[in-house]
Order: sequence, then structure tokens, then C-alpha cells
Amino acid sequence: MGEERRLCPRIEFHHLAFVNGSKPAGKIVNLSTGGVFIETNNPQQYKSEKQVTLFTKLPLETKPMRIKAKVIHVREEGIGVEFQDLWGRESEAIENTFDVFKNTLPLPGT
Repeated sequence: MGEERRLCPRIEFHHLAFVNGSKPAGKIVNLSTGGVFIETNNPQQYKSEKQVTLFTKLPLETKPMRIKAKVIHVREEGIGVEFQDLWGRESEAIENTFDVFKNTLPLPGT
């Protein structure tokens, strides 16, 4: 087993996000205060170390967010991105979402 290199713990999270305005949307499958992993049908269109923009509306927020991110890795099932220049409302929204959902458990059969 490899050594854990993440700086921030991640939680299972299922939520739609658009990457660079693409359609169809990718699906966020895990979340941390530092980034997300997004399942997407065509991850090869993204390159490691490239900047992207995420568009999403988190469940506890009333307004959509536009978040700058950097592709950290590209996998067969999707991309891992690290948030960039995150501050203010976006930073607070992600931290709040993480804090609320970190203590939830998936329901059986989901």
C-alpha cells in the first residue's frame, strides 16, 4: 500500500459539477476542503497540471459557485482536482459542506 499523500481528509460525496462548462456534467464522488475527485465520461480530455474551472451549486448554498482548480491526476474513471485561490464565500461554503457531511453515513443500498 502506498503512503497517503493528501493534506486534507476526504469524504464520500455525490454531487454534479461542470468542468470548464462541459456537458454532460461530471459527478463529484469525494470532497475535501482542498479538492474533489470528479467522475467523467472523458477524463483524457484533461491534462495534469492544467487549470480548470468548476461550476457547481453545493447542497447548502443558494447560489452557484465558480471555482478555480488544477488537475492533479487523470484516472480512467475521472480526474482529481485541487482548489486554487479559494477564499471568501467559496472557501466558507466548501468548509461548511465538508463539516456538515463528514458525519453522515451512506444509507444501506445507496
